[in-house]
Amino acid sequence: DIPKENYPLQHVLKAPLVTDDHIVVTPTKDSKEANTAVEVYFQIGKDDLSHRVLIDLLSEIMYEPLFDELRTKEQFGYHVSCGARWTFGVIGISFKVVTSCKSADEVSERLDRFLHEFRDKLAT
Repeated sequence: DIPKENYPLQHVLKAPLVTDDHIVVTPTKDSKEANTAVEVYFQIGKDDLSHRVLIDLLSEIMYEPLFDELRTKEQFGYHVSCGARWTFGVIGISFKVVTSCKSADEVSERLDRFLHEFRDKLAT
């Protein structure tokens, strides 16, 4: 076993709360690459039992409609998923689409629309 003092340090920064998006774009090194991957990630807060249960429940409720709409009906991508994500003590929810037929902007816009429509369904 490695003593804890020999573990690498892991730092997590809290981004300031803003109303606009934080977007990170990483272009491919291969200009002929046809695939595009988009991940939309929402940090919820420090990992605790109540956040973990709510995120797990929300991702379980959202997974099938997300997959059915974007993958099955609209064929937006060949990989469509959502799920809880834990990063160094911070819990969040992640939505991922990998496609060879849509741009990153098209995927991002479609995910945004899905989230707004899903929120409206939950509210009714």
